[in-house]
Amino acid sequence: MKSGLPVDAQGFGRRIQDVYPAEALREEKIVWIALRVDVDAQGNGTACHIQNDHDVFLFKDTLCKNVVGEGLYEPALDQSGNPVTSYFATIIKYNLSV
Repeated sequence: MKSGLPVDAQGFGRRIQDVYPAEALREEKIVWIALRVDVDAQGNGTACHIQNDHDVFLFKDTLCKNVVGEGLYEPALDQSGNPVTSYFATIIKYNLSV
């Protein structure tokens, strides 16, 4: 099976980078987030799951809002090439570059 991936990887990266919370910015926090997005057979992100718990409360709402939606992902394909429900998983490091 081929997993679903973001349609626009650069745009996906920008959407993620743009949601650095003000509180985390003030505290100069570096945060690692394990993210999983459920993707339906049409390529829509349908649910967002933060799979770790350290400081993610600062990021969850805005991050999830930016990675769930219509047409953001390539649908996963089964062995016959048919679109199927799947997920996209990644690790995100929020870090201030100085």
